[in-house]
Amino acid sequence: MKVEKPIPLYMRVYDALRRAIIDGKLTYGERINEVKISEKLEVSRGPVRESISKLEQEGLLERDGKNILRVYMPNATDIRDIYECRTVLESLAAEKAAKEISKKDLVRLEELMQNSSNIVESKESLEKSTGQFLDLNSEFHQIIIQASGNRRLHDQIAQLQSLTRLYRQFNIHDQKRREAAHEQHYSIFQALREGNGIEAKELMEEHITYDMESLLQLFLKKS
Repeated sequence: MKVEKPIPLYMRVYDALRRAIIDGKLTYGERINEVKISEKLEVSRGPVRESISKLEQEGLLERDGKNILRVYMPNATDIRDIYECRTVLESLAAEKAAKEISKKDLVRLEELMQNSSNIVESKESLEKSTGQFLDLNSEFHQIIIQASGNRRLHDQIAQLQSLTRLYRQFNIHDQKRREAAHEQHYSIFQALREGNGIEAKELMEEHITYDMESLLQLFLKKS
């Protein structure tokens, strides 16, 4: 018999704030006020303070030179740094996962591929399907990371995941980019299904490098 533990209040506050940042409801550079958040969510400042601390550790909130708390402002230097780390770590995860991945995980990856294909081929607006497409992308990568069987590797990648998801939303509003992401994921899936670790590693390197270069191009256009 299983007894489910209640989710701590600060984690619920954290989830709400994290989603608001990733969805763009809290804009980049926006000042964060503990009192206003407490009032809006109708909770005490204690849980808000704990959730803010966790978001600072993840990099989604940061303090400026005057110690004012603000939503993280994406920049090209961070893109390069984060994606270079991801390239090394996730390509290793893919190589190891090719040898360790379970049939259950392969079945789930195939389901994700089908769902991803449905979104890519859908006539629904890109804006409406962004959240769903991001979720599919995140789960795809997460399954591979967990399938590697290396807990330390998983923990290292986890530190980058919030900022990674934040950056991903910039990169999937273009139909061609979505099609490319889907095709790249499918090639990685095939290598995993065939147990080809070297190919899975190389394909993951190419995929994440392509992500990085696409994002950098977007930032250069804006600057």
